[in-house]
Amino acid sequence: MGYQDRDYYRESYSAQREPMKIVTIIIILNVVLWLANAFITPPKYMDGMMVTSGTITDILSLHLQDIYKPWLYWKFLTCGFAHSSESAWHLIGNMLGLFFLGRFVEDRYGSKQFLGFYLASIIFGNIFWVFCSWMNGDLSSNLPICLLGASGGVTATVILFSLTYPRVTLILLFPPIPIPAWLLGLLLVGQDMYGAITGKGLMGGNVAYTVHLGAAAFAALYFFFNWNLTRLGALFMGDFQTALHFRADPRVRFHNDGSYRNDEDDFTFRSRIENNNSFIEDSNNYAQRERDARLEAELADEADRILRKISQTGRNSLTYDEERTLQTYSELLQRKKR
Repeated sequence: MGYQDRDYYRESYSAQREPMKIVTIIIILNVVLWLANAFITPPKYMDGMMVTSGTITDILSLHLQDIYKPWLYWKFLTCGFAHSSESAWHLIGNMLGLFFLGRFVEDRYGSKQFLGFYLASIIFGNIFWVFCSWMNGDLSSNLPICLLGASGGVTATVILFSLTYPRVTLILLFPPIPIPAWLLGLLLVGQDMYGAITGKGLMGGNVAYTVHLGAAAFAALYFFFNWNLTRLGALFMGDFQTALHFRADPRVRFHNDGSYRNDEDDFTFRSRIENNNSFIEDSNNYAQRERDARLEAELADEADRILRKISQTGRNSLTYDEERTLQTYSELLQRKKR
């Protein structure tokens, strides 16, 4: 019996109630804040021009001069949840991108990892915006510039999706044409680079393109260096045992970071599976049997997750490591059947 015989692959498994996704919570929070700002503390106009975007938005937004006030540095994060009430299109565009692609990124990396990634990308993008503003000499001026919007976090999510699932075909909204995910990421970065250089770009001049570029860079670093933000958060909270646990006890950890790793245990386990005789002989040792049972359970959990992913996004959405994991698990099931 291979993995093709499991219920997930036949899409006949019974669905269980799952907790609300982080993506859904983020969208709800952004919409609630926008509605509260629009109807409770509406924007103010003078001579037909908007003077303030509303009290809630103004409080959450990062103003250029706030960087000289360390007690307001929390705005580097909160501005990612503020949108101007002048138009709903900014909010709608960001939330649509997060809804369509963020769900798959969250499923791939886990809710905790995705939340840490999303919040960190907002902060990183905003810091990069401040750096570019300093390079342009804007910090020495008294320009009434403020930063708001979830574009940084959404851009990072889209880039991470394009890196994780480069071969997945996406349908653009405007125009409705199919393109591979890797091309979407490339076009997005190219558009932001053009906007940052020219100051206008395809979306106009009132867009913080450097925030998008900073967030995209963060997503690339996160992907290629396999950052684990759960351990990073534990480090900041002072939980050094959790933050450094991987050094004292290296093992395969599927659900901590959502990827199948080639650690020492992984390599040894695969080698025994590929050599049936050594797998049986080693299993006579009690300690080794315990170790194999743990690794087999983790491998089964990861295989189930991958099969659920296939039912949602198709076989082409799998990464090389995920394909290899399914093959390893299939070989294990076949050998146990003999």
